[in-house]
Amino acid sequence: MSRIQVQHLLHMAQRHNQQLAILFLDLDRFKYINDEFGHYSGDILLKKVANRLKKLLRTKDTLARIGGDEFVVILPKLKDVQEAVSIAEQMIESLQAPFLLHNKDIYISASIGISMYPNDGDDGETLLRRADRAMQKAKESGRNRFELYTAKLDYQSKVVTLENYLRKAIERNELFVYYQPIVNMKTKKIEALEALMRWKQPNIGFVSPAQFIPLAEETGFIVPITKWLLEQTCIHIKAIHSFAPHMKVGVNISAVHFQQDDFVEQVSHIVKANNVHPRFFKLELTESTIMPNAEESVQKLVQLKRYGFKLAIDDFGTGFSSLSYLHRFPIDILKIDQSFIRRLSLYSDDATIVSTIIMMAHNLHLAVVAEGVETEQQYEFLNKQQCDMVQGYYIAKPMPIDEVQQFVQEWDEYINER
Repeated sequence: MSRIQVQHLLHMAQRHNQQLAILFLDLDRFKYINDEFGHYSGDILLKKVANRLKKLLRTKDTLARIGGDEFVVILPKLKDVQEAVSIAEQMIESLQAPFLLHNKDIYISASIGISMYPNDGDDGETLLRRADRAMQKAKESGRNRFELYTAKLDYQSKVVTLENYLRKAIERNELFVYYQPIVNMKTKKIEALEALMRWKQPNIGFVSPAQFIPLAEETGFIVPITKWLLEQTCIHIKAIHSFAPHMKVGVNISAVHFQQDDFVEQVSHIVKANNVHPRFFKLELTESTIMPNAEESVQKLVQLKRYGFKLAIDDFGTGFSSLSYLHRFPIDILKIDQSFIRRLSLYSDDATIVSTIIMMAHNLHLAVVAEGVETEQQYEFLNKQQCDMVQGYYIAKPMPIDEVQQFVQEWDEYINER
């Protein structure tokens, strides 16, 4: 079956406004036939399978073996998907009857994936790939099954691929750290940096943290990734202190990691092993991380404080904090979620919320950081509300470690000149 044949059938389907189906059929566990009877006998069986399938097809249909134990069937001039489903069901049923091979009854089964033109694609390669993906789903669901392609299968396939890549990201040196400056609004100096993980996968390029961090949390791989981040940050802090001796660095901690029984021991061991004092770290945890098991969280946070770590509640305002617990958490900083900052100029309610959070935090003797500051208007509003610190693109985008020194020095020069 050539690409030209497929394109011709698709052209005819488009011209006559008809549907076309591609069925991708794979024989289940065919390897065992080859292992037991040999490849020559396996080829004989494949010919018997092809002859049985042909009897179910119309003269205008196409059947082709594309390699190994895989067949592709093209069904043109269909009224609807149900016609393709009917053929797939007949194929599965026909293959359930035994085949005679060397005077023995041989039983086989098949998995079939179905993609439809034009709903699932308008070219042969796309339709074939998606029929293959549907077939893989059918095979996962059990023998003698068929599946229709859906967009969800593409998503699932991408997630599986991304997960496999992510598990090898550390050993292949694909992860790296960017740092975003945080400015003290009173001194106008850069007081801290936030460490942000980045990933560049050779086959797919940069992967958004919004994509790979949730996946890492779901798979539990966030734990080794965060350990790696802490170790890298320890190395970088030493370099940073050569030109900014008191600089602190914030590191985000996931709920999955924080909930581990030995989380405190893990973090303190990494910092101690790298000969960095905990006071230079700000561990950032969200409300949703510490609230579900508040009593246990209080104990862990107290331990971390005893070691000397600074503690921050990240994305404040988006979770379900209890004010009765807030004063019990031994935290140092509240970081206002950027969604409130982003809408400051649009909604007066958000301005009121931000002002209230700042006032409440100060009453609890907590410092406040506003995240996601992107405009001078936002900056000036926060300055008037006596917000302690800000970070965001208005100050600087996240940057690699080798750009941090130059930026800090240029920022200091800029502030000193004003």
